[in-house]
Amino acid sequence: MKSFFSVVVLLASAGAFAQNYSAFYNAGPTFVDVSVTGLNPTYTVSIGATPTVTLGGTTYNIKDVFGFWVLGVDPGSATNTATGVWSPNNNNAGPNWIFGWSTNPNTGLTANTSKTFTFDSLSGNIESFGFHVRLVDGQAYQGNNTFFVKGSAVPEPATMAALGLGVAALIRRRKIAK
Repeated sequence: MKSFFSVVVLLASAGAFAQNYSAFYNAGPTFVDVSVTGLNPTYTVSIGATPTVTLGGTTYNIKDVFGFWVLGVDPGSATNTATGVWSPNNNNAGPNWIFGWSTNPNTGLTANTSKTFTFDSLSGNIESFGFHVRLVDGQAYQGNNTFFVKGSAVPEPATMAALGLGVAALIRRRKIAK
């Protein structure tokens, strides 16, 4: 069974591509309408109808996502190959690592699209997911229109509700059996 993860996001100012783990600094915004489903080694990134990031009370619209990585803080390794316009973009420098894919702006994921990424091999403890996003034209935060965002793997609310209903049914079943 595949797990479903909502992305709780933290923001970092960006350059062209994530060169290492430290490019994903934590700054505490909220990021919505992007989800990651799957288990190692296959993940599907889905972009909803209105992806946004909120910083300091201001909400910015996301134009596209043009980078996806798994991030870890222990020794890890991965191999992955190009998939369409997406090229491998990995860095295993020191104890922190990033493994994933990136593409050019305008060829990434936009509203109501998704893409499945499969690693040939992936080992290590995955701490979170990382994305490179671009804001819609005319919007910028601290002079930048692209950002590296770091998302923690958190169960999606519907999954938590289903688990809660399952637990309630088990408790009820036990009470009836007594």
